[in-house]
Amino acid sequence: RDRDVTGVQTCALPISWSQAPSYPIAISGQACGVIGGALYCAGGENAAGTAVSAAYKYTPGASSWQQIASLPVALGSSAFAVANGELLVSGGQIASGANTMAGYAYNPAMNWWTPLPATPFTLEGAAGAVGPGGFYAFGGIGADDPGIKEAYVLSDYSQAGPVSQIGRASWRERV
Repeated sequence: RDRDVTGVQTCALPISWSQAPSYPIAISGQACGVIGGALYCAGGENAAGTAVSAAYKYTPGASSWQQIASLPVALGSSAFAVANGELLVSGGQIASGANTMAGYAYNPAMNWWTPLPATPFTLEGAAGAVGPGGFYAFGGIGADDPGIKEAYVLSDYSQAGPVSQIGRASWRERV
């Protein structure tokens, strides 16, 4: 074990970074997750800071990214997670620069997006996770708030199966 320049103890592991195929477009703030051993990414903001709807799949060992169905709307800096074999993307910034309550679930087997129930608030840059009780979105930037602390959960999503098979999920505040 060594210490880095900040004094934090580090441990040298027998792993290292290597070059992978470049993403098809210059992007930041995209939503990504691993489903069935492949990496799926959607949305984000291009070099001009405008939200995009493009989506791509990368399979380790492949030499390039494959374009998949685009998001129904351009979304960047969204809350995201993977559950039930789907990439969940909620909230974020749309192409006009406004924040949104919209969300979608990508089903790779069908190569399509299904709408999620709208969040009860507009958000950008929120964290997303799937845990007990559903898909959580918390923190981020609200329409008139530089930082929010509220957390909401799309209830029962994590146990309900793919979104294409459910209709009862709804957002509720967690305290």
